[in-house]
Amino acid sequence: LTTDSFRTKAARAGAAAMFYEAGIANTHAENGLLIYLSLLERKMEVIADRGVLKAVPPLKWNHSVFELKEVAQKCEPEDLINALRNLGAVLAEHLPATGENPNELADGPRIELK
Repeated sequence: LTTDSFRTKAARAGAAAMFYEAGIANTHAENGLLIYLSLLERKMEVIADRGVLKAVPPLKWNHSVFELKEVAQKCEPEDLINALRNLGAVLAEHLPATGENPNELADGPRIELK
């Protein structure tokens, strides 16, 4: 058995490693975002680069992330998809892909079994 604290730390460490390994930390405008869902730890971590945090108003960002994490705990796939869509709409509003801000990374899920 593991403690909740241990699982949280393990998920955070995995998310931080993925953020750099996947090149999310290296986008030109520093607008990378990682939503890391660890099935083993049953935890979700959201890591946003500086550009995201500068572009999205803090209240809107915090609400979106809170909604996403709340839904993830319920393990309802449809609700999770809707929360991801809502976050996507917030990001599209404040960080639209343009010639000056191209979409450098794939938006789809990246699944790794470790």
